[in-house]
Amino acid sequence: MFLAEHGSTAVGFITVQVMQPTSPLLQPLTVGRIGSVAVLERLRGRGVGSTLMKLAEEWARKNGANDMRLTVWAFNEQAVDLYQELGYELRAFEMGKQLPIAGDMPVA
Repeated sequence: MFLAEHGSTAVGFITVQVMQPTSPLLQPLTVGRIGSVAVLERLRGRGVGSTLMKLAEEWARKNGANDMRLTVWAFNEQAVDLYQELGYELRAFEMGKQLPIAGDMPVA
Protein backbone atom coordinates (compact mmCIF):
# COMPACT_ATOMS: atom_id res chain seq x y z
CA MET A 1 0.00 0.00 0.00
CA PHE A 2 1.17 3.50 -0.82
CA LEU A 3 -0.20 6.59 0.91
CA ALA A 4 -0.19 10.07 -0.63
CA GLU A 5 0.17 12.88 1.85
CA HIS A 6 -0.06 16.65 1.61
CA GLY A 7 1.65 18.05 4.68
CA SER A 8 0.41 15.81 7.47
CA THR A 9 -2.89 14.95 5.77
CA ALA A 10 -3.52 11.71 3.86
CA VAL A 11 -4.98 12.65 0.46
CA GLY A 12 -4.96 9.30 -1.34
CA PHE A 13 -3.88 5.67 -1.30
CA ILE A 14 -3.40 2.65 -3.53
CA THR A 15 -3.13 -1.06 -2.79
CA VAL A 16 -1.19 -3.45 -5.01
CA GLN A 17 -0.10 -7.07 -4.84
CA VAL A 18 1.92 -9.38 -7.05
CA MET A 19 0.28 -12.67 -7.94
CA GLN A 20 0.42 -15.54 -10.39
CA PRO A 21 -3.13 -16.22 -11.61
CA THR A 22 -3.81 -19.76 -12.69
CA SER A 23 -6.18 -20.59 -15.49
CA PRO A 24 -6.15 -23.17 -18.26
CA LEU A 25 -6.89 -20.28 -20.65
CA LEU A 26 -3.92 -18.10 -19.67
CA GLN A 27 -0.20 -18.36 -20.21
CA PRO A 28 1.71 -18.39 -16.92
CA LEU A 29 2.68 -14.86 -15.90
CA THR A 30 3.27 -12.70 -12.87
CA VAL A 31 0.75 -9.89 -12.47
CA GLY A 32 0.66 -6.71 -10.43
CA ARG A 33 -2.94 -6.37 -9.27
CA ILE A 34 -4.29 -2.98 -8.19
CA GLY A 35 -6.86 -3.47 -5.45
CA SER A 36 -8.11 -0.03 -4.47
CA VAL A 37 -7.26 3.53 -5.46
CA ALA A 38 -8.70 6.61 -3.78
CA VAL A 39 -7.90 10.31 -3.94
CA LEU A 40 -9.68 13.08 -2.07
CA GLU A 41 -12.27 14.53 -4.42
CA ARG A 42 -10.95 18.10 -4.09
CA LEU A 43 -7.49 16.95 -5.29
CA ARG A 44 -8.54 14.79 -8.23
CA GLY A 45 -7.04 15.81 -11.57
CA ARG A 46 -3.85 17.11 -9.96
CA GLY A 47 -1.61 14.09 -10.54
CA VAL A 48 -2.07 12.30 -7.21
CA GLY A 49 -3.73 9.25 -8.79
CA SER A 50 -1.17 9.10 -11.62
CA THR A 51 1.69 9.24 -9.14
CA LEU A 52 0.15 6.48 -7.02
CA MET A 53 -0.38 4.31 -10.11
CA LYS A 54 3.23 4.79 -11.22
CA LEU A 55 4.50 3.91 -7.72
CA ALA A 56 2.39 0.74 -7.72
CA GLU A 57 3.61 -0.24 -11.19
CA GLU A 58 7.25 0.29 -10.22
CA TRP A 59 6.82 -1.71 -7.01
CA ALA A 60 5.14 -4.53 -8.94
CA ARG A 61 7.89 -4.55 -11.57
CA LYS A 62 10.58 -4.72 -8.87
CA ASN A 63 8.70 -7.66 -7.37
CA GLY A 64 8.61 -9.68 -10.59
CA ALA A 65 5.41 -8.55 -12.32
CA ASN A 66 5.41 -8.26 -16.09
CA ASP A 67 1.77 -7.19 -16.46
CA MET A 68 -0.65 -4.98 -14.51
CA ARG A 69 -4.36 -5.57 -13.89
CA LEU A 70 -7.20 -3.68 -12.25
CA THR A 71 -10.98 -3.58 -12.19
CA VAL A 72 -12.90 -0.35 -12.68
CA TRP A 73 -16.63 0.31 -12.69
CA ALA A 74 -17.90 1.37 -16.13
CA PHE A 75 -19.69 4.43 -14.69
CA ASN A 76 -16.43 5.77 -13.21
CA GLU A 77 -15.48 7.66 -16.37
CA GLN A 78 -12.84 9.82 -14.65
CA ALA A 79 -10.96 6.72 -13.48
CA VAL A 80 -11.34 4.99 -16.87
CA ASP A 81 -9.89 8.07 -18.56
CA LEU A 82 -6.94 8.13 -16.15
CA TYR A 83 -6.16 4.46 -16.66
CA GLN A 84 -6.33 4.84 -20.44
CA GLU A 85 -3.98 7.84 -20.28
CA LEU A 86 -1.56 5.59 -18.34
CA GLY A 87 -1.69 2.95 -21.10
CA TYR A 88 -4.28 0.55 -19.69
CA GLU A 89 -6.65 -1.05 -22.17
CA LEU A 90 -9.90 -2.97 -22.02
CA ARG A 91 -9.21 -6.70 -21.93
CA ALA A 92 -12.39 -8.27 -20.57
CA PHE A 93 -15.93 -7.46 -19.52
CA GLU A 94 -17.36 -8.45 -16.16
CA MET A 95 -21.11 -8.78 -16.35
CA GLY A 96 -23.60 -8.92 -13.50
CA LYS A 97 -27.27 -9.19 -12.80
CA GLN A 98 -29.07 -8.18 -9.62
CA LEU A 99 -31.29 -10.95 -8.28
CA PRO A 100 -34.53 -10.31 -6.37
CA ILE A 101 -34.45 -10.90 -2.63
CA ALA A 102 -35.68 -14.43 -1.83
CA GLY A 103 -38.81 -13.19 0.00
CA ASP A 104 -39.80 -10.98 -2.95
CA MET A 105 -39.89 -13.84 -5.47
CA PRO A 106 -43.29 -14.82 -6.87
CA VAL A 107 -44.25 -18.43 -6.17
CA ALA A 108 -44.81 -20.42 -9.34
